[in-house]
Amino acid sequence: MNFPTDTSKERLKKLDDKKPPSLPIAMGLTDRAGPLPKTHVLERGELSNPASEVLPGFPTTLAGKTQTGSIEAVSTSTGRRLALARWIASPDNPLTARVIVNRIWQQHFGRGIVGTASDFGVRGERPTHPELLDWLAIRFVEDGWSLKRMHKLMLMSETYQQSSQDSKDPENRLLGRMNRLRLEGEAVRDTLLAIGGRLNATAGGPGVVLPDLTAASGGSRPVAVSPDPRDHVRSSVYLFSRRNLRNPFLEAFDLPDSNLSCSRRERSTTAPQALALLNANEATTAAKALAERLMTEAKTEEERIEKAYRIVLGRFPTETEQKRAAAFLSDSQLNELCRALLNLNEFVYVD
Repeated sequence: MNFPTDTSKERLKKLDDKKPPSLPIAMGLTDRAGPLPKTHVLERGELSNPASEVLPGFPTTLAGKTQTGSIEAVSTSTGRRLALARWIASPDNPLTARVIVNRIWQQHFGRGIVGTASDFGVRGERPTHPELLDWLAIRFVEDGWSLKRMHKLMLMSETYQQSSQDSKDPENRLLGRMNRLRLEGEAVRDTLLAIGGRLNATAGGPGVVLPDLTAASGGSRPVAVSPDPRDHVRSSVYLFSRRNLRNPFLEAFDLPDSNLSCSRRERSTTAPQALALLNANEATTAAKALAERLMTEAKTEEERIEKAYRIVLGRFPTETEQKRAAAFLSDSQLNELCRALLNLNEFVYVD
């Protein structure tokens, strides 16, 4: 009998070379076949001194009435992870729904009803409006755990639609006004693409690697730039992300550290943010694209000024702003006016 002379590693290498280059790779977990190894309490923490066996189950203080029994196995697995998932997302487990609606509230209002979004325990903050939190959690479950419906409920509430004018409650714990929030860096980038009509709304597909990302890679492993230029103007949710590879534009707008868990994004006001909106390629390109759009869609200078305000700020210019913009255009180009509008607080802040 003849056996192959090449080693196992060499044979695997040959098989790897035959794989299609575009074959997607997915990482996943599956239940192992056969019985799982037993778990024991270790006397004095020593692996060589196993004591009583520990069976799978739920913490008795958290299990609830419906989860006190044993975990039933299903035909294809032990059933442990399925039982855990059902327990976490059970209507009888109010904690999951409360945590989710608190995160959504934090996203829209800047601060959650519970200020410590990742800590609902004894060391976390007490909810400022416990009845509201419970009502939202119940409504969330009754609506079939629909995130879309919960977003709509909050955004259409009178609380969200309040003015952000100052009041006698500096921290706004009584929700007497709307918190003034700056957009996240990804939203700023997407808006810059959208106002010039450049945003590629294609959904799905692999992550997009921008040329600027490769230039900023430094000592990290190189990544290939996405070859199709149309991919470079896709929504920021599709941008390629790596823990040690930072996007320079998003970095200025408080991009979280990918090496750490981030329960709440910080919102700062710094000079690099103003410099990015003045000089970054994303801002200058957006200003030129908007100017070209205005030249196409508006016939007169007055119409272009009015349309520029409506696109960038979502409102009509005042009489004073109209006159100032006209005077500015007597000495400057239209794209410079567009760039000036992009640097107004109204553009990056939700009032």
